Amino acid sequence: KKLDGTEKVMTKEELDYLEKNPIIKVSNEADWAPYDYNIDGKAQGFSIDYMNLVASKVGIKVEYVTGYDWSEYIDMIKNDTIDVMLNIAKTKNREDYMEFTREYIKFIDTVVAKNNNEFKCLDDLNGRSIAVVKGYYEEELLRKYYPKINIVTVANTLESLKAVAFDQADATINGFGVLEHMISKYDIPNIKAHFAISDQRFNLNLHIATNKQNHTLRNILDKGMSKITESEKMELRSRWLSKRESFDYGLVIKIALFILLLVVMVVFWNIKLNQKVKRELEKNRRQQEMMFQQNKMASMGEMIGNIAHQWRQPLSVISIAIDILMTRSSRGTLSREKLDSKLYLIEKNTLQMSQTIEDFLSFFNPYKNRAEFLLIDAVDKALDILKPNIRNKDINIELSIDDSIIIYGFRDEYVQVLISIVTNAIQAFDVQDSKLLSVVSQTTDDSVRLDITDNAGGIDESILNKLFEPYFTTKHQANGTGLGLYISKMIIEESMHGELIVQNIEGGARFSIVIKNEDMVEEVQI
Repeated sequence: KKLDGTEKVMTKEELDYLEKNPIIKVSNEADWAPYDYNIDGKAQGFSIDYMNLVASKVGIKVEYVTGYDWSEYIDMIKNDTIDVMLNIAKTKNREDYMEFTREYIKFIDTVVAKNNNEFKCLDDLNGRSIAVVKGYYEEELLRKYYPKINIVTVANTLESLKAVAFDQADATINGFGVLEHMISKYDIPNIKAHFAISDQRFNLNLHIATNKQNHTLRNILDKGMSKITESEKMELRSRWLSKRESFDYGLVIKIALFILLLVVMVVFWNIKLNQKVKRELEKNRRQQEMMFQQNKMASMGEMIGNIAHQWRQPLSVISIAIDILMTRSSRGTLSREKLDSKLYLIEKNTLQMSQTIEDFLSFFNPYKNRAEFLLIDAVDKALDILKPNIRNKDINIELSIDDSIIIYGFRDEYVQVLISIVTNAIQAFDVQDSKLLSVVSQTTDDSVRLDITDNAGGIDESILNKLFEPYFTTKHQANGTGLGLYISKMIIEESMHGELIVQNIEGGARFSIVIKNEDMVEEVQI
């Protein structure tokens, strides 16, 4: 079956599971509005509606289990007493006993303390105390990264705010929307939000999780999540979050500062590159280092171009929204509803731009370790980055990827190889009626193979064996440096212990990335 990136075919095992388990038990916190709470026995909130939507996509019913605190829910998922945990962040410790779906919302932590304090960052709390709900991921992270802060564990969010109000703790930590709701609902005086935590280790995505042994249910939920449309997500955010979350003007400032920083970085790196090239021309022993640097700069140039493509649409939307707001304001016809609507539209698009920045920074982060990653996620990331180029050339993409394949290695380097190969294929397409690029995974007992095939006419046989040589450029290697495929081969063979192969097929060319199973690849058994 041809996959479009959102639909996944249910396996027989998954269909059997749905038949045997038509109802699943899901955690429901008593009071964690606006995400997850219960009034008069009815589960409510953003996460509840999202879970109901996922369930409707895969044909299961949900029974919500309420009346327990967070640490008790943790024990229940460990013991398989409940099937699903909502609103849960992925941490190293939790991965020992839970399976996590893809993320469904970003969660930014905020610190609340009494009005007379001047806390501006977590380091200001060294030697002080902070109230944390027992079992929340913040407890694990604070103990690991901020050991000088004294932890006071409490049963729930309301108890954490009471601890601050009654001087049992100097501060507490939770999501801004949750804390704002609690302070307003219970009319807690003399406390306020002091700062959003800038330490990115605390700003995690929320997932849905199952017991570690329940791979099948996790995969079913993940496939249900993949079928939720952007308009459905927008409707849920508008219903539950848009009126509770203040517009983050700081995000706009950060974007502007990032653009300035990006310009400085490009100028600085170009100067450094020119100096490096001059030195390395004089010193042949550094030739290899020069090759890697040139390739990285070329990749950065492509990435900046793609950022520009992906920012044009949201910038246009923001500009139009601001123009409408200014026009209606000057005419005195700006209603509160229209203001909220346009501010939410601006927020959505600035968040989209911010995510583009996060992807860029992650791609060029030099401090990366080997880690497991899904093959399908790497392919999706590469194609998403190249989406403007693919659209401009009117190229059809066919995906047939086994979404259970996990690779152990450097995810961003693997994505870089995919970008290089697909870019070369895009450049190879001439004017023709049908342009097709297929990406197909194959597995054997000892390896995983990814084939990237185009119908762009193939490569001249006389130069086929020179394609991976440095500085050798053809229409199938047109990234501007002549190093893309050479570096790609080195990444796959030296860093990933695999093999990168190219061959002509009827009407086109095929690049194959083969990774050995020995210690690099696992398949999730579902």
